[in-house]
Amino acid sequence: MKSITHKDILIILSGAIQMSEKDLKVVEEEKGLLKKMMEASGIDSKGLKEFKDAANTNIKELSNQLSSDTAKKLFLLTLAAVAQADQVIDKNEKEMLDDLTKELKVGQINIGKIACEDCEEMVLKMLSENK
Repeated sequence: MKSITHKDILIILSGAIQMSEKDLKVVEEEKGLLKKMMEASGIDSKGLKEFKDAANTNIKELSNQLSSDTAKKLFLLTLAAVAQADQVIDKNEKEMLDDLTKELKVGQINIGKIACEDCEEMVLKMLSENK
């Protein structure tokens, strides 16, 4: 059994969408990263349709549906990657990541110490391995 399920990937992408909207502006870097994540995970826009209204979904409730610690860690790493995509970490983005870190209890990502490119590379690799 995979440690990250198809449902996990949809929840992770939903969280990524919410994070991209957290600072009230979705920039090209975030759009590009979201597209790369969807491609890496083998999810197209139709597959993400059930999470279309991600901004209206309670992300804490969704995150608690993740099936494994590995999925929870990837979820947090994904949020960090999206928050860093525009090279500016907004206080609302940091608050969202901190809140979900406390909620999931699987460790903490030090968003100031991990390079944006490294974070993105790890996320895309993990997503592609779980197609």
